[in-house]
Amino acid sequence: MNAATGGRGMTSTPPINQSQTHNIMNLRIMLSLLSCCLPFAGSAAQAAAGKPNIIVFLSDDMGYGDPQCLNPDSKIPTPNIDRLAMQGMTFTDAHTASSICTPSRYGLLTGRYCWRSRVPTGIVWYWDLPLIEKDRLTIPRMLKQHGYATACIGKWHLGMDWPLKDGSYISDHEKKRSAAVDQA
Repeated sequence: MNAATGGRGMTSTPPINQSQTHNIMNLRIMLSLLSCCLPFAGSAAQAAAGKPNIIVFLSDDMGYGDPQCLNPDSKIPTPNIDRLAMQGMTFTDAHTASSICTPSRYGLLTGRYCWRSRVPTGIVWYWDLPLIEKDRLTIPRMLKQHGYATACIGKWHLGMDWPLKDGSYISDHEKKRSAAVDQA
């Protein structure tokens, strides 16, 4: 326990072996399907119509042993994750094409390898244009085709065509900037 932070600080942990590392990576991916960036939520009407509610949590830097539903000896209380896991399905064997946010989110949403996008390595920054093409089928678009309402809450990191105060969009200014660079 770290007295300086009221017990919430870092504690030393024993080294982990390769099997544990594999399990940690699997949990991170599982929690990609179960923890933060991409909540898809169905409505009560959909549940009543026989369609299940679907919630996908994508979480960065969460270890396999963090949620108590997967590790009874976890030192981190996770009552809400535990309740969701008990009332629904938990996937514990998943894989990703990358260990960083943009490509893992791109792969989860589109089902495509990140290197097939216009940003094959690295991440998309705050003001970058959308990485996912407008006509690309994604999980939310497919769910909408089947009557679901979808939402994304939290870290996106896939670019966005942000509206500006003057009514224009970032892409409008990017096109002008690109044209000026091409002419120079």
